[in-house]
Amino acid sequence: QLNPSNAEELLKGSDYIIDGSDNVQTKMLINDLCIKLGIPFTIAGVLRFHGQIITVIPQEKTTCYRCIFGDVESAPSSMSCSQAGVMGYLPGIFGCLEANESIKYLLNLGNLIVNRMLFIDLLEYHFDFIEISRNENCLACGKNAVDLIKTTNYNMDDTCNDK
Repeated sequence: QLNPSNAEELLKGSDYIIDGSDNVQTKMLINDLCIKLGIPFTIAGVLRFHGQIITVIPQEKTTCYRCIFGDVESAPSSMSCSQAGVMGYLPGIFGCLEANESIKYLLNLGNLIVNRMLFIDLLEYHFDFIEISRNENCLACGKNAVDLIKTTNYNMDDTCNDK
């Protein structure tokens, strides 16, 4: 399991990271570490019939996951996967979108989902891009960024586990 004590060793040297986690805490850890290491990455999240995806390019100072969602330390506890509910096919769809983002980045093709987030509602078939500005006060990527890996309690014991 990825956690603050092993994440840097596991991710360093990567050309690109695709997040496949099922909880906000791990997504935030990936965000913070990839920004620290300068590794481009894509994060997606799904719930019920809905999903969202964003790509972050640290070298280009694009909007990061923490710019959007803030601090995980004060976040409420996660529901279990069975409580929250996810349509079984949705992670596959978003995994394909994440793979596509990585291919486009590595081959320098097309437009990436940077400084915006793609929201998909498969219940009503709505596909919407929301433009997102970088938060200059973001602790991960802002002008006074800090090494969050050493100072953040990611609450890794509170991940989406069915108990």
